[in-house]
Amino acid sequence: MTQASGQPVRTQVSGDTQDGGAPRPSDVRPRARLEVTFTVAVLVGVALVSWFRLPVTTRGTLWAEDAALFLQQRLDLGPWKTLGTQYDGYQHLLARLLTDVAVLAPADDYAVVLTTLTCVVVGSVAALVFFFTRGAVASPATRVVLAFIPALVPLGPIEVSGNLANLHWYLLYLAPFALLWRPRTVKGSAAVAVLLAVVALSEIQAVVFAPLVLLALRHRRSWPGMFAFAGGLVVQVVTSLTNPRVRPDLPASDPVDVVVGFLTQPVLGTWAPVPDTNAALMVFHGGVPLAIAAFVPFVVALVVALATRWRARSVLVVTLALGSVLVWTLDVTLNRTDLIDFGMRGPSIVAQVGYLRYAVVPSMFLLAVLALGCDRLIASSRAVLRVPGWVVLVAVVVTQLIWFVPFNTVRSAGPEWDDGVTGAVVECEAGADEARIPAAPGGWGTTVDCEGLDDANAPLP
Repeated sequence: MTQASGQPVRTQVSGDTQDGGAPRPSDVRPRARLEVTFTVAVLVGVALVSWFRLPVTTRGTLWAEDAALFLQQRLDLGPWKTLGTQYDGYQHLLARLLTDVAVLAPADDYAVVLTTLTCVVVGSVAALVFFFTRGAVASPATRVVLAFIPALVPLGPIEVSGNLANLHWYLLYLAPFALLWRPRTVKGSAAVAVLLAVVALSEIQAVVFAPLVLLALRHRRSWPGMFAFAGGLVVQVVTSLTNPRVRPDLPASDPVDVVVGFLTQPVLGTWAPVPDTNAALMVFHGGVPLAIAAFVPFVVALVVALATRWRARSVLVVTLALGSVLVWTLDVTLNRTDLIDFGMRGPSIVAQVGYLRYAVVPSMFLLAVLALGCDRLIASSRAVLRVPGWVVLVAVVVTQLIWFVPFNTVRSAGPEWDDGVTGAVVECEAGADEARIPAAPGGWGTTVDCEGLDDANAPLP
């Protein structure tokens, strides 16, 4: 367009925007490519961290249900026929899918391949967390910290990391991030619907985040994901009602034990994930008051994160804070256990029974609350707030890195799967009809038909 004089009208563009502040295409494309690059880097980085945190023996040892349930049923029923098979009153879709993939590997490599697949899943969860927090979290550094929490959480390698039976915990960490994300395209809407269906059909505890579905009612492109999530949960509930779980006849958990257990396991365990250290702190260095003091930083972070106008980060941090308490409370209440019986066993109980897997995701959520509190400070225009935000965020990372090498895992003592396969081949060559391949802990394992098991380098029959 030109003026009457024939001179062109000059349009001033401020910064990197045009026409009402929309990013220019020339700037959007590099940013999008950079975002994709960082997302892929997070996936690879977290997968590698998850792998290297596990001792060599642990990587090559199959865990309880992975051998006696998922693999055994796959061998008995055939490919893809176990996907809808319930166990203990609920569905494990992702674990079933990965079993069908891993069983294609050579028999003696099955445990290592399975561990690799689970680490890739954790990396994928991390990449999705990084992606989903783009609009809610101000600092890219905070997004990276949130993404690496599943791999670096101190309590993770003890029992949860690297096996199928506990892979659902990582999906539970992902659930609130996925439910609060708002797709802008039809493809994004379809992709998140598939993701939320897998989450719901693999993790019944995701029901604690069902109220988040209501927040998506105003966003039409979120509806497919919400319907998929709700549908998956309906399947889980029906499965649970028609296949009630068998539990030991124990009294209901004492509310005081539930509270003290929360302070001792997910809270204190985040700072000191060694049972003997935890017990010493509880017995000789303050007990419950010390555990309460260990909880204070998370409360302060929650308050700081909310000390601004209500926004996406506010919804996220409240969701994670409530999720930490709800997941722990529901787990130890519905799964009646005497492992948090502080009244009978005293404050040193953690040294006797170790950390419960129920503490891992609550610990993840607490660390995420800390990171989001830091993000609120980092986003400030005042240096006096930004500096402490960065200091605490670095401290959150350092706290996790201190415990990078786990003190122990439930599979540290083996038995290693490849040795078991070699022994099974020998048994079969000696004329046996079937052979037993042991797993951890003792008493668990997989029974294989000797027909076809004549080579450890071939897939299981």
